[in-house]
Amino acid sequence: MSAGIGDATLDIEESEDEEQEIADEVPTETYESEFNMKLYLQKFASSHVVKTYCYLLKDYRSNTDVTNHCVVKMLHRIAFQLKMCPLLYQLQVFKTFQSILNEPATSRMKEMQVFAKHIVGRFFEVASDNPVMFVEVLFWKSSADCYEISEGYGSLARERDAKVRASTWTREQEEELAELYQQYQEEDDIVGCIIAALPSIPPRTRQKVAAQLVRQGCVTSTKELRKKKRPTGTQWTSEDDEKLQEYMGAHHPSTPVLLGQVDMDALIDLFPGKSSSNIERHLKKLGFVQRPRKRQEN
Repeated sequence: MSAGIGDATLDIEESEDEEQEIADEVPTETYESEFNMKLYLQKFASSHVVKTYCYLLKDYRSNTDVTNHCVVKMLHRIAFQLKMCPLLYQLQVFKTFQSILNEPATSRMKEMQVFAKHIVGRFFEVASDNPVMFVEVLFWKSSADCYEISEGYGSLARERDAKVRASTWTREQEEELAELYQQYQEEDDIVGCIIAALPSIPPRTRQKVAAQLVRQGCVTSTKELRKKKRPTGTQWTSEDDEKLQEYMGAHHPSTPVLLGQVDMDALIDLFPGKSSSNIERHLKKLGFVQRPRKRQEN
């Protein structure tokens, strides 16, 4: 009986060892991604977080210098790097700033006093044009409130309306779009030409114009509206092939000929932008010149 238990224990241990070996053999992959500091800071740009930092700053006398520095640094990043100063336009915060500014100007207080002066100064600049700010200080603000204070009340609603207008097309706009498509359908960049001809308000993106052209049935797919690539100097078009065939027919009726018999300078003048090696390769490709024969070894 004991022998059976011992064998079972050995089997379990061997099974665990095998699983560990398999786990060790599985390759691990690591990835690197660029750290976006601004995106990271946006997580802290809320009244709840700012309120907590400001409550901590209220105890600046009992805080360590490191704590005060960290609090001011974070609030500075939110206010100026994220351009959300209005988050700090709050009566309780200003009372803390007043207490800080009444302290003697020591090296310990310098950073906090400079920051407090900047925020209070910004507030009075805004309040000089918007007296409602003296009421706004009674409330903690959201990021949307900050945007409206900075850009003007009702700016968010106006932006939403502008986006709605940009996504809808009136009958007159649809007719204009169809006419512009007929006018520019042979251009290399159809959508770009249409956008340049459309009124700037409401703004239209390439994606929206292309989608509307499909919706109106001007094209069946947005792929038809991609920019056409012009052939580069190294590419040969059917017109180039016809021109080369006419030249070779006039100067070398019987082909293929030796490459040395072809006037390469004349062909370079005939096809500007193409190098002699490019022309030579194309002559061989079309069978106008003989390819060099391989020497047979005795």
